[in-house]
Amino acid sequence: MLIAIQLPGLLISAAVVWELAALGGTRFAIEVLLGWLLSGLLVFVRSVEELVAARYMRLRRPDTYEQYLLAAAWERVCREAGVRPDRFTFWIEESNQANAFASGGHIVAVTRRALMRMDPGQTEAVLAHELGHHLKGHAWVSLLFFWYILPGRVASQVLLFVLSRSVAFAARVPYLEGYSKAHFR
Repeated sequence: MLIAIQLPGLLISAAVVWELAALGGTRFAIEVLLGWLLSGLLVFVRSVEELVAARYMRLRRPDTYEQYLLAAAWERVCREAGVRPDRFTFWIEESNQANAFASGGHIVAVTRRALMRMDPGQTEAVLAHELGHHLKGHAWVSLLFFWYILPGRVASQVLLFVLSRSVAFAARVPYLEGYSKAHFR
């Protein structure tokens, strides 16, 4: 199901990578496309995963108090599941939403709002749910799609920026024409 939902974004990103690389010729485009596909392996490297979390997902490490709130619940959840707790790292998302998610192979993220509003039992339940995503492999798939869809996202942001500037300029053209006719006769 997730693959079907993400497929259009994946194809758009592949087209963006192809079109940009094709400026260097077909052989170069094939090499770049294959390199881009292989680059997905990078998200399996823990340091790259953490870089993606901090830079692109805008997550941060928990402060001492947030770590305290998470640690006891996480120890209980992992003990119950038979998993080493140090295999994963906590991250915090500054958001007004109450949410949590698992990403990659090691990230368990909780919004600050959720963490501050949940009682210990709720925290434990949420963390158990996110651990389930890790154990079932859902988190890897999500991060991999995030990585592969990035070129399409960047291209769409660039396109929207260019279009907004073009529309803003086009809206001024009649004014500029009137100004130039009045002042250059």
